[in-house]
Amino acid sequence: MKAAVVGAGVIGEFFAELLQEKFRVVISDIDASRGEAVASRLGLEYRVNNIEAVGDADLVLVSTPIKETPQVVESIAPAMKKGSLLMDATSIKSHVRESFIRTGRKDIDYISIHPMFCPPTKLEEQSIIVIPVQGDSWINEIKEFFTSKGLRVHESTVERHDEIMALIQVLIHLSFMGINSTIKELGYGEDDLRPFMGKFHRVLFDFIPRITAQNHEMYASIQLENPESLKVCSILSNKIDSFRQLIKGKNLDRLVKELEDMSDIYSDPELSIKRSNRLIDLYREEV
Repeated sequence: MKAAVVGAGVIGEFFAELLQEKFRVVISDIDASRGEAVASRLGLEYRVNNIEAVGDADLVLVSTPIKETPQVVESIAPAMKKGSLLMDATSIKSHVRESFIRTGRKDIDYISIHPMFCPPTKLEEQSIIVIPVQGDSWINEIKEFFTSKGLRVHESTVERHDEIMALIQVLIHLSFMGINSTIKELGYGEDDLRPFMGKFHRVLFDFIPRITAQNHEMYASIQLENPESLKVCSILSNKIDSFRQLIKGKNLDRLVKELEDMSDIYSDPELSIKRSNRLIDLYREEV
């Protein structure tokens, strides 16, 4: 069988290599130098034309920037053969589904996926979200394939995915952005802070650049394109302002009560603390 991967970025290259175990893989990218380099590294065929790449493919995976994915899906779906499978690997789902619906293709399956990790990384215990949008001919095979690689497969819907990503991605990323922006505005840098940090703070501080120092366009798009972003941003802003008022009024009892009330979102906080302790114990400055 043949698989076509549209987009030769980090995620596209990762899936192209993974799919080689089951498929003859062709990769396409409008950036010829990037596409040819990935094809050369992995021993794949390269096509500069997306339509040419997907025409006879059994499986097509779209791995393009968030903003471009709907247009790419809309352009290639009409060229796919009957009974084939379309997948996308973008971080926001609702706008991609709408673009697929506009194609009018009822004779192909569509499964939207979201790897919750950034290659290169070990796959064991990593999570991947799988969303069956149309058809059921491929879903079991795809889930079994990912499970065989050690991935935790979680099935969802488009709506549920985007709602949860507004918390896991939008909210957490926004918090990291706020931390960095505050530190910078106060005139401090890493070298000022790190000597005062324990391992817990060093672990946390090393995670922030994963958002603020990598792929700025992708992380900005996650904020802009998720339909729940404004709702989450507004709630966070209101909560911070509420805490600011408690701090201003030195209201210890109320602030303690707020901390007590928010702890119930964890089903087992002691287990979370044990897991984080294990991570802290493993921390080393040297890589």
